[in-house]
Amino acid sequence: MEAAAKHKRQEDILERLLSGAGVSATGFLLEPGASGSLHMHISDDVIRAALHRPLPGIARDQELLEPLWDSESDEGSGGDGDSSSGEEGSSTGSEAEGRPLRRQQKGGGSGAGKEDAQPFWRRHVRPMKRLLAAAVNSLTYVALCTSILALGLVAGFLLASPLSSQRAAPAYELGPGLLAAQKLPGGPVAGMAFGGEGGPDPSKFDFLVGDDFGVWQNKSMESSSVTVEQSGIPGLSTVGGPHRSPRVPIKGPGGKLLPLPRSLRVCTMTADFWGLPTAGGTATAYGLLTSALSEDPSLDVTLLGVSRMMDKCIKGRKQQSRLNPRANYACFDDRHFQPFVVTTQPYEGLSHATLEWLKENQHLCDVLQVHEWGGVFTDIVTYSHFRQFRPGLRIAINSHGGHYWSTQGQLPRPTDIMSLRIDNGERATLEYADIALSPTRYIASWLRQRGWRLPDYRLPVPNMIADLDQAPKERVDKPVWRVAFFGRLEERKGIKLFVDAVQRLPKEILEKPEFESYFVGAESKIDQVLSSTWLKAHTKHWTWKIFIMANTPRDKALATISADGILLVLASMIDNMPYVLAEASVMRIPLLIYDVGGVTEMIDPKLHADIICGTPKGDMLAVRMREALQAGKLGISALSPRVTTGKEQWQEWHHDFFHNQKQDYIQDDIELHAKADTMNTDLEIITLREAKQTALELYEEVCDAEGCTERGCGFGVNATSAPPTILLLPPQFSVLNESRLPELVRLLNIGELRKDSIGALTFGAEIPPYKDGALPTSPKLRYAFPTAPTWQIYEGEVEPWLMSDYCTDTVPVLLRRSTFCRAFAADAKDFRAYNSWVLSLMLGQAGLHLHTFPEVAFSLDKWTMQGYPCVLDKTPNRQLDIHVAANLMTDEMLMRTAQLTPEYRPLVDFHSQYSTTQSLKGWRYGYTDASRPMDRNTTFHEMVWHAHKNGHIADGRWQATQEQIYPQLYRYILHPCVSWPGMPNMCGGLHTATGTLRFDSFLTQENVVIMLIYEVFPKCGDGVNFVVTLTPVDGSPVQTLHEAEYEVADKPTRQRLHFYLDKLSTGDKVDLLVYPREQHDCDGALILEVQIWEQKAYKG
Repeated sequence: MEAAAKHKRQEDILERLLSGAGVSATGFLLEPGASGSLHMHISDDVIRAALHRPLPGIARDQELLEPLWDSESDEGSGGDGDSSSGEEGSSTGSEAEGRPLRRQQKGGGSGAGKEDAQPFWRRHVRPMKRLLAAAVNSLTYVALCTSILALGLVAGFLLASPLSSQRAAPAYELGPGLLAAQKLPGGPVAGMAFGGEGGPDPSKFDFLVGDDFGVWQNKSMESSSVTVEQSGIPGLSTVGGPHRSPRVPIKGPGGKLLPLPRSLRVCTMTADFWGLPTAGGTATAYGLLTSALSEDPSLDVTLLGVSRMMDKCIKGRKQQSRLNPRANYACFDDRHFQPFVVTTQPYEGLSHATLEWLKENQHLCDVLQVHEWGGVFTDIVTYSHFRQFRPGLRIAINSHGGHYWSTQGQLPRPTDIMSLRIDNGERATLEYADIALSPTRYIASWLRQRGWRLPDYRLPVPNMIADLDQAPKERVDKPVWRVAFFGRLEERKGIKLFVDAVQRLPKEILEKPEFESYFVGAESKIDQVLSSTWLKAHTKHWTWKIFIMANTPRDKALATISADGILLVLASMIDNMPYVLAEASVMRIPLLIYDVGGVTEMIDPKLHADIICGTPKGDMLAVRMREALQAGKLGISALSPRVTTGKEQWQEWHHDFFHNQKQDYIQDDIELHAKADTMNTDLEIITLREAKQTALELYEEVCDAEGCTERGCGFGVNATSAPPTILLLPPQFSVLNESRLPELVRLLNIGELRKDSIGALTFGAEIPPYKDGALPTSPKLRYAFPTAPTWQIYEGEVEPWLMSDYCTDTVPVLLRRSTFCRAFAADAKDFRAYNSWVLSLMLGQAGLHLHTFPEVAFSLDKWTMQGYPCVLDKTPNRQLDIHVAANLMTDEMLMRTAQLTPEYRPLVDFHSQYSTTQSLKGWRYGYTDASRPMDRNTTFHEMVWHAHKNGHIADGRWQATQEQIYPQLYRYILHPCVSWPGMPNMCGGLHTATGTLRFDSFLTQENVVIMLIYEVFPKCGDGVNFVVTLTPVDGSPVQTLHEAEYEVADKPTRQRLHFYLDKLSTGDKVDLLVYPREQHDCDGALILEVQIWEQKAYKG
């Protein structure tokens, strides 16, 4: 009876609460919960009905809720009205022949866009607000006690918003908690209510947990009633970041972190992780970070292994789950790589897959920790930059330097198109991220010095180091009498500097019987020979004991360098935050190290002056080595507090994120979307001509006809009310879904509100299915995305062994009309024809960027270009007249080039000197008799040039004769030849012939280096041989510089070779020869580069 009476009372309360608003209690249910709480159930039918229920009218002077989204709001966007139907408007005037086709697409703008084009959270917050307003409207009909109860129930159930006495009227706001409590793709979420994050009482936290729109519970979590203190996280307020005042304390007495009221969900993502065969330093950084964060019971940590090698990821996940069961480990599956995406650089496919994974699993992440390396996370950073994830989700980039940082010791700087694409992806990842956390101040400064744009909110937080509890607090002397090099056995790690320093040691040290030299590290190459071979050759005259331990197991290597008497030498020329320095300190190994990267941030330079060897040169290393060995002792290194407190800093930052940042971020996102709702989303589609649009003609149509000038729109005498946003649509593209166009314009609105540097957006396209020779397994649906710096759509790899040479040289671009008119300097006539690449350059001159948003918005109907410029790994032929190009550079750029950068140029460069005539700059294209031995293979037959119909030199070919195609040099691939059975002498009059590239030296130069990069991919015959010879002009014997045999393989083999010559004389001949085998078909060797340098200028 008592239970029935209680149930009846609950029904009465609910009915009284809802009846005043004319809402039936059917579909609502109250149930008792723990500690006197009530659970409210709302049926799906009620939710669906609320979607169509008009909002009850409330007098303006009685308004209790701040109207963030309503059409009636002063700041509103037009609500659900039908005034903006999204129908196309007709362009004014008749279209003259040859003019671009122009259409106006109506968006939301001052009126809202279509309902189905609205973001998910906007469509579902509105019905929730209707329910709330209906409940509030009934308060005048209920007794005071019922009103208080109703207000608590409704606010706790629907608003999930902090009650704050500091806010001015209106009393309540649809705050961030409501949005956090909405259903988002991926499953259940949690939202805060009644204080919690940033509330007035940090010792009491209330929170909601729930799934979808079902049962929501209001629970109270009491923390210990003790005094608390502010965060001690170093430097948190120094650069950028939200600053809540007063800040919610995160520590209690003794500096211990207070537990969070609910778990903060942290996602770490890395393309380098333990379990991959190539795992390196980044894998260690993220493995230790995940482990350290998961030790905090307040953090719910998930590590995503970003790799196509899903079997390796699953294996690594099992291993890591056993080692660290508190963390969650995730991997991709096949659906994340579907549909098929043409990848323009090695990491692009991973970037798209990561976005697909995060769309599904964003409920697992409040904050993400990722790296900039490879541009792997460009897509999720872009998606987050435009606030397309759930409100409050933020991405922190851990900067490790990027592609060009790792190659900074290499001159000339890599300028191949793949390197440029990776560099652009890395730069965009950092610039458009929310937060930058760098392991050292050095790497952030290094990037800024080179023009990288970093987020305003940046903070140095060191990488995690294992076993820091065992690190010494102070320096202690240890005996030393022998030396050991530790690191990869390569020049970048300072192997040559170490050898030079040892040879400079005084004789009294080298002749001691206990003196020994160790080389411990992974095998590599030095001067293009195996490092162990190079070391044996350069140390064969040493009279003391030498131990070369290449590829030694890690446990044995550590045992060697930690043995008594070892003076460890870390001679790396490039480093950021070297783990080995920290590991040596923990293991109490005395060492010497160069002042590179963040070394002086890891150890106090004043206390370690005797072990820091200055800049990477052999002389100071030899001095420090001599001093330590003569003294017979050296103090071990003691890590700075900044390093030893790394785990505490990471945990403190995440607690601070929860209390003092997250709620602000949620509120910021809500306000941002509300402002974006009020902005115009009208669009004019300008379809370009079939033929290339001249730059001046396009400018006249877009700008002059609408009264726009370089100052913007609205200033000219002919100013009109044309849509402020334009879509430059090439004729071979079509829009997949025009109802989505207002949402694409809305992206520009959001970027404009965020004051970013993105001046224009382009998008992905569905490309035509590959037809010529397609395999049954070829994907039918394929997407492609334009990327910097080429801004083309490529067909890409169409079969495992075939790269297509189809592309389109311009892509759809969405931008403000005023931006186009200000940036596109067509009247200068430097660029006569328009394409998206030209537009990107002009935007760059104006300090803006063209950027790709990771959404497929268009369909490509046909390819418009074919040939060498359409091959993915080739640089398009877009060279300007040298005088025009030089004048596009600013005085500052010219001065930097002249004064800060040495002018290193090769003496000879095959690619830049490639020609359609023989003997230009010494290059000859021909073939020799493959049946003759190499040392007597002196008869050189010249090939003839066969031009391609498109006129591109790279698409033409050198071939044996006008009638016989093989042997040939086509697209820099040397093809040898073997005659068919019964048809002798098919190969330019020979039965078998090599493909030969010859350089007849026209210069005499001492101390030169020949740099060669080539690739062999035997797949359709029985393999080839590749030979490099030097024939001196003085009649000396032919020298074989290189000889290699290549069997049939599943993947190409690429090699970079260096040949150091004492002298190259005029008349000397350098031959690159590709020899066929008996079953030869189509195999050859791709000559990627041949350069000849002075040795003193070459730093490669």
